Amino acid sequence: MNKNKLNDELSLLIAAAANFYLYPKLRASLVIDDFDDPDARELFIALEECFRDDRRSLIDLKKRISNKALGNLVVKQAVLKKYYENPDELVSEGIRKIRKKRLERRAAEIVLELRNPNPELARNRASIEDLLAEKARIDDELSLLL
Repeated sequence: MNKNKLNDELSLLIAAAANFYLYPKLRASLVIDDFDDPDARELFIALEECFRDDRRSLIDLKKRISNKALGNLVVKQAVLKKYYENPDELVSEGIRKIRKKRLERRAAEIVLELRNPNPELARNRASIEDLLAEKARIDDELSLLL
């Protein structure tokens, strides 16, 4: 497990583990590629396996996490009061933060690609227009998340 503090990604997934009825909302909004933290990715996979197998307990979840330190952290955190006060808001806000981060990252990639186009992109006006349209869509989506 990373020695980092509990980040937004792990906090969101632990909130979903503590309030498993909210996991379908999370999985409808995010995919594994939205998570940068390797521990968050492992936890997302374990949550998805539990969801698909209709196993909703922390014990079942812990069994699916290969990283023992991560499994212990999840169980230790998931019983804390903070995950049971306004869980809907907690999960919604976590989803918003992760989506915002993903969109900002993609927008930065597009800007970089437009500023330093590879020769093939530079010759293809339609590709440049596609990138500009994607950037505009991302900007619109980001404005809705703020």
